[in-house]
Amino acid sequence: MAEIVKFPHDDFSFEALDFHGKSISRKYQQNAMYLEACQQILSMTPEKLKAKFRTREFKKIPFDDLVEDFENVAKDCDAVIKFLTMARARLIAVRAKLV
Repeated sequence: MAEIVKFPHDDFSFEALDFHGKSISRKYQQNAMYLEACQQILSMTPEKLKAKFRTREFKKIPFDDLVEDFENVAKDCDAVIKFLTMARARLIAVRAKLV
């Protein structure tokens, strides 16, 4: 059974993060088209996906570049998940301190 570890409320603290002028929401907005494309790709059968890549629209996009773009967006999304998790933990810590 898991043991609940209680932190001493008075000693618990965290430092503010410096985002150096970067915006998480701006990065998310920049990646929005990839998230929409991801949803489209995942909703296609292999045959439909192959047909999509044969269209004029997709022939002008280098396949390897697209794969690399998706890899970079995945890393950005991982970072957003970490930020959201960190924000959640800080809210819980502050709430615990206030109680």
